[in-house]
Amino acid sequence: MNIKAITKKNVYIQNKLSEIRNKRSNDIIRKRIKECSEIDSILNFDKFRDLIISWKKDPYFMDSVNEYKCVGSESLFYGQLKALCDYSGVKYKGSNLLFPKLEHGLDFWERRRGFLDDKCDFNYLFQGAYKVNDIHKENPYTPVYVIGPYVHYAKDYYTNEEFMELKQKLGKTLLVFPFHSYETRTLSYNSEILVNDIMDNYAKEFDTVMVSIYWNDVDSELCELFRKKGAMLVSNGFRCDDNFIRRLKAIIQLSDVTLGNDLGSHIGYSIYLGKPHIFVSNHRCEVEKEDSDMSLTSHDDVIKKNNFEIAAKEFSFENYKNGLDGKNSLFYQKFWGGEKNIKTEKEIQAIFEVSERILRKSKGFRKNFDKAVISTMLYYKENQDLLHYNILKDALGKMNKQK
Repeated sequence: MNIKAITKKNVYIQNKLSEIRNKRSNDIIRKRIKECSEIDSILNFDKFRDLIISWKKDPYFMDSVNEYKCVGSESLFYGQLKALCDYSGVKYKGSNLLFPKLEHGLDFWERRRGFLDDKCDFNYLFQGAYKVNDIHKENPYTPVYVIGPYVHYAKDYYTNEEFMELKQKLGKTLLVFPFHSYETRTLSYNSEILVNDIMDNYAKEFDTVMVSIYWNDVDSELCELFRKKGAMLVSNGFRCDDNFIRRLKAIIQLSDVTLGNDLGSHIGYSIYLGKPHIFVSNHRCEVEKEDSDMSLTSHDDVIKKNNFEIAAKEFSFENYKNGLDGKNSLFYQKFWGGEKNIKTEKEIQAIFEVSERILRKSKGFRKNFDKAVISTMLYYKENQDLLHYNILKDALGKMNKQK
């Protein structure tokens, strides 16, 4: 049996080889993160922008080194795994192998494939339950944990004193989330029309307009257009920065109302944090360059369009004026899980402990994953460990409740 075949069969081996092969690029990412994490990209946007522009002059970084390269790297985006570790008191050990695979952002195409293609993933963690049934149809012995909005678990970015002082300076604040690019996907739309619409028709009743700029867009035309209209530019930082979700939580909490013109995590985070969201649906973008990894079909596009229209209706300007907060929205419950799925510190800790036990029982071999799940379930049942038993039972869904 050749080394490639062996690697595909065992997660530990695959991870170790990946660490060796990608050591240089991962070392660069760690260095980049250290540089940008020290910048408060909310209050020092220009300093953050200058740093990112200097990075973009390095083609190696933009083409190959703008994310970690390791098994389960998706879990390391936006500081979400770190937030969960801090919340639960679990020490992050430098490897995400022992943790469930986090869906880093919401898939409004609702694709079954893609997320399930990587056979080294033996359990998953989502905000809402919208993919649970599809995963269990594929394999009923795959644990899928649903924990509600990730933003709940993020620590505050500012002290209470710092926050109150900043909020007093800002006054009544509108927070804008415009379309943003992706690292391997280019979008186009009329920036000037968008900016004029927001600043002329929505911003008038606010003291401050903050605009959340994605790290890859800090040098875009959009920034200067908003700035010329008097808006305050802010950023949550680089996507691999552990402080990303903490900054995102902070800017939403500093706002009174949020507004956006596309689907994104910010919608549910705003609703969860008690901020009304206005979905401006009359500014759509076109895809100039598609990410080859997306592999979207016409069916996917129909689903995304349908979700876009649902969000536009449920978070319309009219609903905002009528005082609807969105927390009873089925759309919010579907994708973000809502308050009912929020887990305690002990429950998040238990999820991590269950995940680690399953992996260790399997010895990293994919063929052993299902048996390791069943063995772990029986172990908790026999030892009357109700916390871990119920966490795993709930994650296995209806088909395995009898176990």
